[in-house]
Amino acid sequence: MFIRRTQTRSTATGESYVTYRLVRSERRAGKVRQRTLLNLGRHFPVAQAHWSALCARIEQRLSGQAALFDEEGKGLPLAVERQAERIAARLLAEQGGTPAPADAGGVPGGGGDVQSVDVDSLSLVRPRSVGVEQLALWALRQAGLEEQLQALGLTGPQRAAALGLIVARMAAPGSERATY
Repeated sequence: MFIRRTQTRSTATGESYVTYRLVRSERRAGKVRQRTLLNLGRHFPVAQAHWSALCARIEQRLSGQAALFDEEGKGLPLAVERQAERIAARLLAEQGGTPAPADAGGVPGGGGDVQSVDVDSLSLVRPRSVGVEQLALWALRQAGLEEQLQALGLTGPQRAAALGLIVARMAAPGSERATY
């Protein structure tokens, strides 16, 4: 999955403009074809430097996998995370046949308009759950263990491995064998 920047022309005015599309490569009949999953529009707000991380986060959301660790300790900016959530919800809505939620400018609660909602009519696309791993990782971050490991000179992969082993031991404290 990747984001493509495409130059197009308006049929009415002939004006040239740029649009962004979420594209997936697929192999069909022995040939690689690219399929547009979603047109992201003319005013796509995510900087090109974050496109690959955004696509990876969308893939995680679609597959139901949550990232246990940030890539080398670098988290996504909140705006990029919100875009990933919004795009994944639109893709899921299109696959499931339910209409995509209306976009309120990408900012939840950004408008001053107040609406009443019938709670019984809501349906969750992908409900979130807090697992023991996420809770343990949160506790370790609250204790500042990640910063202490970095101060000791451990690299990003070494820190991830150490935190992973500690979290695994917290999740299944029965034995070292169960941890692995």
